[in-house]
Amino acid sequence: MLIAILAVVLYPLIWMIGTSVKSQEEIVNNIGLLPEKFTPGNFAQGGPTSTSASAGSFSTAPWSAC
Repeated sequence: MLIAILAVVLYPLIWMIGTSVKSQEEIVNNIGLLPEKFTPGNFAQGGPTSTSASAGSFSTAPWSAC
């Protein structure tokens, strides 16, 4: 029972970490948990968006209303 609960809890965490270091093409084409090419630059980019918003603007948004 404990092993089943751990699998349900840990699999999404491992998938999220593995996906965060994949390129956009690899996310679509590689369904495995681990990336073929490690891409840590995704964290510095913050993900390309069609707006001028950045990760920093989202983290300060709750405090700007005060």
